[in-house]
Formats: sequence, structure tokens, C-alpha cells
Amino acid sequence: MDKGNEPTKYKKFLNNIKDSKAGNRLIKVLGTTSLADIIQVNKWWEQPVENDEEIEERWKSLEHNAVLFPSKYEPHGVKIRYKGEEIELTPNQEELATFWAQILDNELSSKEITRKNFFKKFRKDMGERYALSNLHDFDFTPIYDHLVKMRERNKNKTPEEKKIEKEKKQKLLDNYGYAIVDGFCEKLSNYQVEPPGIFRGRGDHPLSGKIKPRILPEHVSLNIGMDDPVPICPLPGHSWKEVAHNNESTWLAYYKVGKSSKYVFLASNSKFKGMNDYMKYEKARKLKTAVIDIRADYTKKLEDREEENRQLGVATYLIDKLALRVGNEKGEDEADTVGCCSLRVEHIKIDENHHIILDFLGKDTIRYYNRIQVDPKVYDNLKKFVRGKNDSDNLFDRINASKLNDYLKSLMQGLSAKVFRTYNASITLQQELDKRIFDENESTDAKVSYYNEANKQVAILCNHQKAVSKNFNSQSEALQNTIKDHMTYLIELEDHLLNFERKSKKKEKKEEREKKEEKEEKSENQSKNKLNKIFPADAEKTKKTVESIKNKIKKFEDKMKIRVIY
Repeated sequence: MDKGNEPTKYKKFLNNIKDSKAGNRLIKVLGTTSLADIIQVNKWWEQPVENDEEIEERWKSLEHNAVLFPSKYEPHGVKIRYKGEEIELTPNQEELATFWAQILDNELSSKEITRKNFFKKFRKDMGERYALSNLHDFDFTPIYDHLVKMRERNKNKTPEEKKIEKEKKQKLLDNYGYAIVDGFCEKLSNYQVEPPGIFRGRGDHPLSGKIKPRILPEHVSLNIGMDDPVPICPLPGHSWKEVAHNNESTWLAYYKVGKSSKYVFLASNSKFKGMNDYMKYEKARKLKTAVIDIRADYTKKLEDREEENRQLGVATYLIDKLALRVGNEKGEDEADTVGCCSLRVEHIKIDENHHIILDFLGKDTIRYYNRIQVDPKVYDNLKKFVRGKNDSDNLFDRINASKLNDYLKSLMQGLSAKVFRTYNASITLQQELDKRIFDENESTDAKVSYYNEANKQVAILCNHQKAVSKNFNSQSEALQNTIKDHMTYLIELEDHLLNFERKSKKKEKKEEREKKEEKEEKSENQSKNKLNKIFPADAEKTKKTVESIKNKIKKFEDKMKIRVIY
């Protein structure tokens, strides 16, 4: 990058660096005022890599501007109705009503647990007058309509308004979006504190519908260098909960939303995250060299006299073959998600011909369903493990996550269920990619499509699923219409080309050939791409246009394949 021509989006950040105390410290450390030097100077991968488990100090100095808090709620004054009559709301009541109006068009608002949890809080804040009311007595549509209008207004902002908004966001990014770690400028992944609102969760989460409170500075702990300045608290009258100097950890800020811990870390391209990923795959490579012996060990346990050892063997087999997570105990106010060690009898069905069916809610309340053929010894053991037990009893009642982890570490230093998942996912992806060799002329979209297909097998193995976005159907329909329009155009072009072949057999008058002009037509059913149909005046140009349209169709079809949800 040319040091005299920093990208525009960084120039304001550079000015902030020059004008701030933290910036002056950064310039002093780096000996440069060029953002090109500041951003690109930390090439940690070119340095010797230490073993992750031997690293005691992750950093020596750590400086940042803490976190960005959501703006104070500003009442809009829109009333709701109670049994058909408009009612006045206090700012606090209005904020709660607005939270609910925001999810009215979401299926979440129809779930019983969500409605129950939200209304318990809302009714309490509404006071004794509404103590015997029900949620369906309240009509939140006036606020919903107001929010729709506001969204439309935001979509239709003038270019000048959008420019001002963009500049404000950039200024916030410049101030909060970077940290100085051991003299290097690193980007943060998330610097905004979670705003208050309705907790959504996944599936039938027991906390769905509860209100996430507003986070204030006294809820936030910061982690900075011992000799680095403490960030100024941005809210007058408040102070930080704690200022730590823990250089064995990589978090910059920490707070809790209910019982859920939230951390602020550096971005995915930072040294910390890069090192973590590097060590994760190094452990997977190490497992590759030891996996034969490890599998021999847990296979031997399948025939052990002690049931605890047999359960360790079966659990490790399932983690290895099915990429299951270990699974820990859950509290009553947490979603009923399970992993290998916390499987209950109700989650497994012993089928015929050495097949089992696993059906449970995994991480993030994502359903795991799999009918799989297992080793005969595993099958026989599982039959014994479920015998005489109730549906609510643990499948593995002699072991827990701690015992299983201890066993895995005895097989290989640093071995865990996560390492098995990384190893098997990497092996699966490589095997899928090796099935095809690409031609030099194949399009990037075709390669991306094939990679996604290969990655889909990894997603199936790891039970990774992605929710369909709101615009997925409309975007897919638009792409399909584009393909149809181009297919129709291609047929018309090929027919146009045939006319040249027919007319070449006849003698066409010179006057008619001179008068012939290129025609431009628009599709009767125009797509969003507004396809212009051009029919060239000679055969050679028509052939080139035909080939061009064929390539476009292929490209659109490849894009359609990429839109795979898994």
C-alpha cells in the first residue's frame, strides 16, 4: 500500500490517532503516522509460534477505549389499546411495549413461553389496574405501524442523510473499534454492548420473552495493561465495575446479561484469534498421527469388565464417529440441550441391524436427528445401557463430562471432543474436495458452488444448520426469473440465427439488407435486471451474443447452486 495514499475510510481514524492521547502513544510506539504502517505492521504468523499451552502471557500492554453503550430510550408517544381503548404509557412502559411490537411479525410472538415470560414483566410494570389482564387484551399494532413507517423512512433517506449517518458510524468505529496490543493496532470484533430488548433464544428456550436489561458501566469489567490508561467512563455519574490487568486472558471487556456471560474480543484477523485457530488445527494435525492408537484404545474398552470403562469407550466412539459435543449439566433456567455425556434414554432408539437413532436438541437448541449403523460391540453395549432405565435416566450414568475429558487427555495432550470435531471435519472436507479436479477455464462461481457442496458434508457431520433469511425466497425467485428471462432470450436468439441460415439460401434484395437495423426489445415480464434483448444484424454477431448469453445463464445457475441452506 502506498504510504501517501491511505484509503479514505481510514483517514478519519488516522486523524483521530493524531489528535488523541492514545493516538500519540501509538505514534510514539510505532514511530509512524501512516495508517498503512499501523494496520499492516503486525504479521504475527511470520514469528515463531509458541505452544498454546505453554503461553503464560498473551500480551504485555493492552490499550482500548472500552465499549459503546446504546443510546438512552427516546419515547415516541404512540399509544397502545387496552380492550379497544387508547391508554397512556410511561416511558418505561412504552419501551417494553415497543420491544413486543418489534417481534409482532415474528413467529416468536405466538410461542406460549415467549408470551408468558414477556407478559409477566409487562403486567407488573403496568401496575395494579391491569393485574387481572391478559396479553391478548392489549393491542400493540399502533406502535408496530409506527415502527414500519420509521423503517420505510430510513430506507428512503436522502444521499446527504446517508452520508451523515455513515460518517457518524465511522467516527464510532474509529474511537471504539481498535485496540493497541503490544504496540500493534488490532481491530475489535464487537465493541457495542448488547441493547435491552426481548430475549429470543432458539427453539422453546425457557427464557424466551424475558427482558434483557440495559447494561450500564457498573456492570462492565475492563481488561487493560497495568501501565495503560483506564478508559474514561462515557456516561456521567457512572463508573466501571472493575478494571483488571489479566494478561493471561484475551478479553477486553466483560459483562453479564442474566446468567449469560458476554465478552469483547479482538477481530477474527487479530493475532489472538489467529493463534487460537492455528493451535486448533495444529492439535487436529497431531491427532491425525495418533488417531489409530487412540481408536484402538477406546475400542478395547468396549469389552472391558468395568461398565464405567465401557461407557467411556462408547462415548468416545460416538464423539469420534458422529462429531458430538461432550455435553454438560444444565440448570433449570437453561435450554434443555444435551451432548454426548448428558444424553438420556429418551434420546436414543435401538433399531434393527446394528442401527441406532439419536434425536435430541444440541447446541443453540438445534435438533440433532441421525439414524446410523454402529459397531456391533457399541450396539450391544448401548442395549445394555438402556435396559431397565426410565426415559429420563442418563444413558451414560457412570461417567460425566469431566471423566470423559480426563480420559481423552490421557490419550493425547490437549485432546478433547472439539479436537475430534476439527479433525473429522477437516478430513471430510479434504476428501470431498479431492473428488474433483477443476479445469482452468471454470468460473469462480462454479468453484464456489462445488466448495459449498463439499462444505455441506461437513455441516451435516457437525449438525451445523442455518436459518433461512427473510429475503431468501424473494431473492431466489428473482434469480430464477432472471434465468428464465435469459433462457427465453436464448431461444429467440437461436431462432434469429436460423433466419440468417434460411435467408442465405434465398437472394435478399440489397435494399432490404441496408434497411435492416439491430432491434432492441424488452421482455414482456421484465425482471429486476431489466434485460435488454438485442438481435444483431448479422450471423457472426448473433453467434457471439448466443455464446455470451449461454455463459451468463451458466453463471446465474452456479449462483443458484451457491444458495444452499444447510
